[in-house]
Amino acid sequence: MNHPTVPELMELIRKHASLRPDAPAVTHLRPGKPPVSWSWAELLEQAECARRALDRQWPKSGIVAAYAGKSLGIVALMVGAMASGRTFAGINSKFRGPQVRQVLKSCQTSAAFVDSAALQVIREVVDEAPDELTQCCWIDAQHASPVVRAASETLMKAGLLRSWLPADVDSQGEDPGPSCGALPIERAAACLFTSGSTGVPKGVLVSWADLWLRAQAECELFELSSQDVLLSVLPFSFDVGLNQLLSSWVSGAHLVMLDSWTSADILTAVERHRVTGISGVPSIWLSLVRSPLEVDLTDRHRSWRYLTVSGGSMSTSQMQALASRVEGVGIYKTYGQTESFRSTALA
Repeated sequence: MNHPTVPELMELIRKHASLRPDAPAVTHLRPGKPPVSWSWAELLEQAECARRALDRQWPKSGIVAAYAGKSLGIVALMVGAMASGRTFAGINSKFRGPQVRQVLKSCQTSAAFVDSAALQVIREVVDEAPDELTQCCWIDAQHASPVVRAASETLMKAGLLRSWLPADVDSQGEDPGPSCGALPIERAAACLFTSGSTGVPKGVLVSWADLWLRAQAECELFELSSQDVLLSVLPFSFDVGLNQLLSSWVSGAHLVMLDSWTSADILTAVERHRVTGISGVPSIWLSLVRSPLEVDLTDRHRSWRYLTVSGGSMSTSQMQALASRVEGVGIYKTYGQTESFRSTALA
């Protein structure tokens, strides 16, 4: 944190907001709904609002755990948490009750941020272990349907669920919320959890200096600039997905979040948003190889200049098939662990 070459996180956002206030910073592509976007100026405003709300409602040393999918609100919460000196822990939205309980136990917290999609699992956690989860902040409550609100009424009446509206909290100055337990982790900006494929998920604490250096390395490797548009298909709870987000903050690139791994949706996003880079895993690219859809790199998809194969391996024949399918797109095979980032990359 005290390294002289490591800038403060909010300063990165503020720099882009100063130079290009109206340029898009982050966009969320939602199934069946119009895209929503924030400019760099809007991201800065929302992140500052989240930071101030956390200062009033969250212990300084408490881990800010979020069991939710990607959204603009989650991005603001993450920036606000890390910029205020707290540790942000993203919980994979595919985790079920036992895994969520294990992660919360590892974080030494009984409170978490959740979205509407997570509420069913939260109800299961409360039913199975009522003392392990005492408070949930509902980050997208204002957009919830009447059906979802009705289904969540029991949790809200029991005081286990409340809406998270940073702007309202900031203006009203509400009393501090639940304590998450004092943790000696002031230097940790993020807590990444392993997949749990060989046991229970294990948390890895990562400092902001480490995160920044990871992003710097990625920007240099992929030659990122403010002219790039990065398609985010991987969760922020996964180090590859988080690093891509951080790289957009460092470079000033526009991050486009897509809640789909289908080839059709990815190619449509590349065409409509002029995507230049995608970080992916083998299953995404194997689906593209097998897909009958056209990859038109001379016209509709000509903006696409690189992709990564991360989080797993592909055979030589599969890599050759992928290279043939996206001829002209740079392919980077990356290797690493949650604890050590990508220690090796093959261009």
